[in-house]
Amino acid sequence: MAVPVASMKNSNCADINVTAFDNAKENVEYPTPNFLKVQQIQCLLRYITSKGTFSLNTLKRGMHSYMKAHVPRGGAPTTPVVSKPDGLSVTEMFDAKLFQPGSYSLDPRSYDLIPAQMRNYHCSHCATCKPFNSVVPSCYFATMMKCITHGWHPPCNYSAIIPKYRTTGNYPSVSKYSVSATKEFNDMVAHGVVIPCTVANIKLVNPIGAILKNSDKVRAKVLTGVHIVDQASLTLASDKLVAAGQAKVKVRLTTDLSATGINGASVSPPFRYPSLGDALRIIKRNSYIASGDVSRYFHSFPLAIDGRYYWAVEYGGIYWVYARCCFGHTACPYYASTWSAEFRQWAIAAGLDPAFMVDDWMLSEDTEEKALEGMKVLCKIFEDCGFAMSKEKFQVGKQLVFIGVLIDTETMTMRFECTQARGMRLQLQSYLDSLIKGTHIGHGTSRHICGKLNWYSEIVQSGRMHIRSWWIYQRNGAETQSKSMLRLVQDTQWWINLLQTWEGNQSGQVEYKILSSEELRTNPKSMIIMQSDASGTDGFGYYYSYLGDEEMEYTSKTWNPPLRIEEHSHKFELLALDDFLMTSCEAEDAILVWLTDNEGAAWTVNKGRCADDQSAAVLTSILQICDQRRLQIIALWVPREENEFADYLSHLAFYSDRDVVKGKVSDITVGAGSSGGEGGKKR
Repeated sequence: MAVPVASMKNSNCADINVTAFDNAKENVEYPTPNFLKVQQIQCLLRYITSKGTFSLNTLKRGMHSYMKAHVPRGGAPTTPVVSKPDGLSVTEMFDAKLFQPGSYSLDPRSYDLIPAQMRNYHCSHCATCKPFNSVVPSCYFATMMKCITHGWHPPCNYSAIIPKYRTTGNYPSVSKYSVSATKEFNDMVAHGVVIPCTVANIKLVNPIGAILKNSDKVRAKVLTGVHIVDQASLTLASDKLVAAGQAKVKVRLTTDLSATGINGASVSPPFRYPSLGDALRIIKRNSYIASGDVSRYFHSFPLAIDGRYYWAVEYGGIYWVYARCCFGHTACPYYASTWSAEFRQWAIAAGLDPAFMVDDWMLSEDTEEKALEGMKVLCKIFEDCGFAMSKEKFQVGKQLVFIGVLIDTETMTMRFECTQARGMRLQLQSYLDSLIKGTHIGHGTSRHICGKLNWYSEIVQSGRMHIRSWWIYQRNGAETQSKSMLRLVQDTQWWINLLQTWEGNQSGQVEYKILSSEELRTNPKSMIIMQSDASGTDGFGYYYSYLGDEEMEYTSKTWNPPLRIEEHSHKFELLALDDFLMTSCEAEDAILVWLTDNEGAAWTVNKGRCADDQSAAVLTSILQICDQRRLQIIALWVPREENEFADYLSHLAFYSDRDVVKGKVSDITVGAGSSGGEGGKKR
């Protein structure tokens, strides 16, 4: 005889008896669920504790990698995950194939770096070298140091160089910004970045281009009203910015080594840049942040003599070769980032805990004085070794822009700085006006918008649902279907509305919390967990509680209106989550953890995007509600056999001939089977 489900009392439903449902499944008694015993939740809590302070995107990426690496699915053996070297770890980043020193010792006067000081700082932290107070030949740093004294010889198969496309002379942008470009090139000459050479020695001549950061052009437009299109407008905008106490717009020269085929023949391993999430690790509530960057970072590292004549350029009627690393070589970011990871170890040995992104550095301390003192120590490390710091770019405060994101330690939120937000809003409004008039925008412009909005979506979890239409437009252009064009207009307006709140230097309704494991531990309402299942046409069910609560609530519903079995199961699972948010969830300012046995649905929620139109509409509703209530949602996958109780609830209302059944989980004594999902479902 089946063990009956006890009477469930709720203001929305009468007592019911579901013995019929019990008889439809095997007689297995369910213990009372406890989220703290769920393996995935335990992994999540360990990860949160290890991170300290983090963003939800960091959490999602980390948990995805962890679960993929450590949690076998369906009894299958776990396969190792091949990951990119971590940009924070010099031991992971050091690649002996990439770090090739030159054949000849360089004249120490030809570069600014001071090898003796660099050796001393390395020995201050290296367990291998510290006992000897010198660099041991077997240590990775011996090779790195030789790349300074002999120059770095980027590994390249010179015999395999094939031009990618034909170019004649330097690019038009050099002439467009001729005065600023020439000043920048003369500065490179003065710093020994390029040196003159004879034509006879040249192997390849590479074209030069002049680049202005789009963020600088936007800043100039917003603050001065000048739209930079040539040298005259650039000079006018820079003069106005300097008069207002702002940094001028800088022209950067880049060398197109792809055109001549050098990049295609060079070794360039992938790696993971330090992320915004890595920077948030050091943030604490009400802490003071200090930031600064290294001047001409790439241009500080000497190149070996061996390959210089492949790195030739022409400027002002004279031929030059690079004697230092340049902007444009495919492996330079990896090389420079490896050095940054090494410098981070020196800072840690000095008692600092910095975050960095190549040449941008940040510290966080309890007081402003400590933050400034820490930055002085960091600057001394770099300056002792021959680097120059951009003192004019130093910042300190509880609100600070780092790698383009405004970090606020008082509210523990992130958003984009008001000038950037206004500039982007003006751009989007211009593009929106053009699209409404039927005027299409260029491929390069649409791709730029896609990249920019993709970066903005690091701050807004619902953002990715509003950039898919831009990617479709970027791919199809004028051939984009009218339905997608309508969505593009709606999505663009959504971004404009959001940017307006940031433009006023407000966090607005949609804000992105910086999460603290310490604060999460002390707040019993900081994390709410819901586990659900949808059972085809029968219905859906879920149970939920705050983390650590002994009592759980449950809900079981039939579909209203009824769903067709041929509809997408992915949509069913999302509808269960959407119902929870709209009818059962009262939480705000919390993390919402959703447990589901549908891998596709979990992937959709974590990535914030969905290809299926019907499922996308449900996901949009889910993320909008989460943003409005300041709920940060993360989905965790559980095997079907660990989702039996939710599966039971998904049939409960249907077999009880009720629209909805609600109550406390502790009131249920279930004798219902273990069928792994299919068994017991109505056919």
